[in-house]
Amino acid sequence: MRILFSFGSPKEVPKDDQEKNKTETPSLPSVDLLDSASVLIPAFFILLLCSYFEGATGDVIELEDDGPVTINTPITFTVKNFYKTINPSYEYRLAFTEFPELDKTIISNDSEITYKIIFTSPKAKEGYYDVYLQVWYCASGAPAHLISNVLSSFYLLESLVGCIYVTQNIERISLENWIISTALPVNLTAEIYDPTGFLTQPT
Repeated sequence: MRILFSFGSPKEVPKDDQEKNKTETPSLPSVDLLDSASVLIPAFFILLLCSYFEGATGDVIELEDDGPVTINTPITFTVKNFYKTINPSYEYRLAFTEFPELDKTIISNDSEITYKIIFTSPKAKEGYYDVYLQVWYCASGAPAHLISNVLSSFYLLESLVGCIYVTQNIERISLENWIISTALPVNLTAEIYDPTGFLTQPT
């Protein structure tokens, strides 16, 4: 590109040079501020919504139980809530597909809650069962939006579960291979699986 300087009185640029300068000067793209604002404003609100619902997806809710347990003994369900908010207020809804009479709704500000129930015979049989959990964030005492859904399974037993441990005054390797001596006393210890302590409670 040619740049012409003029000192003193202005010098007229030849018409041919004017045409060359026009073709050599790059044009800048025009920016419509209104169009840019129309794009930025929705994007801003999308960011706000993402921030508001942060944690609404993903493993922010955990549901555990202390099973397997025997029918007619207590089982405890524990909900752990990792949802981040400066004003915690939640509604926990537990629903049991085969036992709707045991459904429970718990309103709490706590991030961890427990629910202890007993599945009784003859309705309860040995096998796997489902529990469905919904956790809602509450605003002004009413559910505002759903944080997460969780579907979990638990197992009920018709008989007690445990192990029998064998001890004898012989080499450990023999016991590990289920070999005992008939010439020495044998101690048998039964250990019953009872995570809730139900069997040790006074009657």
